[in-house]
Amino acid sequence: DSLDTLWMMGMRDEFYEAVEAVATIDFGKSTASTVNTFETCIRYLGGLIAAYDLSGHQVLLQKAVEVGDLLYAGFNTENGMPVDFIHFETAKEGTGLRVESQVVSASPGTITLEFSRLSQLTGNSKYYAAVSQVMDLFYQNHNATKLPGMWPMMVSMNKKDVVSGYQFTIGGNADSLYEYLPKAHALLGSADTSSIKYEIMSRFFMDTAMDSLFFKPLIPGNEDILISGNRDVLEDGARLDPESEHLSCFIGGLYALGGKLFDKDEYLDVGAKLARG
Repeated sequence: DSLDTLWMMGMRDEFYEAVEAVATIDFGKSTASTVNTFETCIRYLGGLIAAYDLSGHQVLLQKAVEVGDLLYAGFNTENGMPVDFIHFETAKEGTGLRVESQVVSASPGTITLEFSRLSQLTGNSKYYAAVSQVMDLFYQNHNATKLPGMWPMMVSMNKKDVVSGYQFTIGGNADSLYEYLPKAHALLGSADTSSIKYEIMSRFFMDTAMDSLFFKPLIPGNEDILISGNRDVLEDGARLDPESEHLSCFIGGLYALGGKLFDKDEYLDVGAKLARG
């Protein structure tokens, strides 16, 4: 996960020592009986791809393909949705893959970048095709939730239900789902209908969050800052839960990125206030 950091800091000796170690890893074995798809994707696959993109070291791409193929097997389900946990030994036999009834929305929603980039690097479209159908599910339902533009904290991938929940946040359990949307737009662009959805979802969620999640706290100096809270949408109405956490700290930078990508100064201004908050 920190290979790219070693490279960017100019720590080449440490980087190549780490690469030698990575080259010996057997990703066909695991000390745990189950492997989390989401965590393995962002930390192992993402780490390997980032380090390869920066250094061009071929063994890193080879190991990325190994991990990518392992994770790709987690999509071998009846409805094409990925499992949250891969039961390692039974998955090798093509069995034991059960799409869970309820998972945090960040889990299936945070595979886009790594799988799309792996398809770009290898020329094999299977990775992008797998994750694209997951994001199509989110895209097709982004206006059907209790807070249009955002998705609930918990979703059901075996029912392909991303609308039923009532808790909405950019914090833990949902965070990187939103983080990946403008980044996917930056990676894929808006050249066709399959990739323009990332710009549409990005703008919609950013506008919704500004209206429904962000609040100005009462503080002694009355500084012009914003904090991102949570929104609960219940039968008797919606209410703001003014709670924030460390997992929300990416949001200022995300609005800065969105402001640049979509040429919108309002996002930059909001991002600055969130970062100060």
